Amino acid sequence: MPELLSASAVAPTTMPAGQAARDRSGSPDRDARVGRKSENLASSTTRPVTQLHPQLHHPNARAWHEPTIDAKHLVYPIFVHNGNSDVDIAGFSPNKRWGRGAQSSSSRSPFSSLVSHLRYLVEKCQLKAVMLFGVVPDGEKNCTGDAAAEVFSKTENPVERCLQTLKATFGDHLLLMADVCLCEYTDHGHCGILKPRNTPETNDSPICPAVVTSSGGSKSSAPSDPTVIDLEKTTNRLAEIALSYATHGCDFVCPSDMMDGRVVKIRQKLNEGGFSHVGILSYTSKKASTSLYNPFRNAVASCFKGDRKRYQQPVGAFKLAQKSFQRDIAEGADIVLVKPSLFYADIIKSYAEKEVSLVAAYVVSGEYKMLFDYGTACDCLKDVVLEAHVSLLRAGADILITYYTPQILMDRFDLKSDFDWAGTT
Repeated sequence: MPELLSASAVAPTTMPAGQAARDRSGSPDRDARVGRKSENLASSTTRPVTQLHPQLHHPNARAWHEPTIDAKHLVYPIFVHNGNSDVDIAGFSPNKRWGRGAQSSSSRSPFSSLVSHLRYLVEKCQLKAVMLFGVVPDGEKNCTGDAAAEVFSKTENPVERCLQTLKATFGDHLLLMADVCLCEYTDHGHCGILKPRNTPETNDSPICPAVVTSSGGSKSSAPSDPTVIDLEKTTNRLAEIALSYATHGCDFVCPSDMMDGRVVKIRQKLNEGGFSHVGILSYTSKKASTSLYNPFRNAVASCFKGDRKRYQQPVGAFKLAQKSFQRDIAEGADIVLVKPSLFYADIIKSYAEKEVSLVAAYVVSGEYKMLFDYGTACDCLKDVVLEAHVSLLRAGADILITYYTPQILMDRFDLKSDFDWAGTT
């Protein structure tokens, strides 16, 4: 027979009476462990580990998280001309072409209505900066853009006249910027001086007119166009314009032409002329948008037809925008600009993250119009405009160049005028 198991192998374990009693009634340590586990399980299922609502409950707490548009962020773009009166811009109201006024009048100072408008914004709303764009009649335009500065032309340039007036009126209370480009002053509307393709930069005969007329009768800068930008002549002229604006009181010159090498030419010319203190805001990422600049071109009475894709960047180009940044910073730009802006927050963010330059965002005329049309259709103009501009600050912009500057400032100071939200028609 198999050997029987020992008694110790089969006998039940004898438990002390006290321990058995405690297990039946529940161990204090065991109960504590079970309780903690239950509490942890309950907390993980009924309450989020990270809570956001406490930071959103009080309006002052919410404000800590919200970028606030301040007067220091805003630059007001302004169109000026030598005419006697201010001219409303169709489809772009309440923006105007501000007139210099009658030259023979001794009772009014030049640009008196503009000065009055800006004085209100400076004194009541703390407006800090403006950017001037010149508008001249077609009869003063030519293929080399001589009307862009008085050093080339017998006619007085409205930007230079306005710079003098504003500097004399406001001094350092208002920072003066001026667009530096040829497109407003050339009879072909391109941003540079053109020459025949495959000719040296020293060719003395610029092309007029600049572009070929296609079989359909419209002007085009398609590959069949036998003209290209004369970079040497163009950048030299832009540098001369920048120096001329500086001598008339400009604090920041703003080359928007998108020509290679223009920033370094401008920096050298300013330094040689004794204006090393004048800054350069460079249009660094300027896209060849086919639709977002139309109200602006109407505002400056542009005669341009075609496109500028040979020198402005494709709308989807990110790497070119980075290369342009490297170029402009190396050449001496003080501020880099992204234009348009609302669709290009990725580029704004990439520039801001480099932390080597202030970044400006231009809410262009087409973006202005989109916000206006949607805001008026939905009765939410103020809200949509503020949301759009705050988003640019969130993306990393330090400066906002926007036609909504008067409305944003007056809303901030709770003021009313013809330029408030109700007057934006």
